[in-house]
Amino acid sequence: MDAQTVAQVPHGAEAARDADGKPLSYVRLQFVFAEDRLAERQLMRMPEAKVLVREVIGADGSVRLLDADGKEHSLRKGTLAVAKAPDLKTGPYGSSGVAVAVSFRRARAKDAAAGQTENRRVAVR
Repeated sequence: MDAQTVAQVPHGAEAARDADGKPLSYVRLQFVFAEDRLAERQLMRMPEAKVLVREVIGADGSVRLLDADGKEHSLRKGTLAVAKAPDLKTGPYGSSGVAVAVSFRRARAKDAAAGQTENRRVAVR
């Protein structure tokens, strides 16, 4: 990895070993940045460091999906535009906090069993 790459690694995956002491295989998500923007997302099989799939995000707004061999499987053409920053001082909590959508795995499983699919919201103060 280099200074332009950030990796999201499953907790404990790098240290996990099988019964023979060999490293277990896992998938790591990598974010590659170019200048001030996200340029690529990669799924890599570790510890082999083999790229499984790449999503290349162009400066023009295009998004290409490439397989391990670099073959393009899809292309989405988009348009980039400057977005207005959200106003976090207004809302249900004023300037004392922000409402953030949080995923609760246990709660989600219970909700799914009950037929509910809404995201839960938690106030951060």
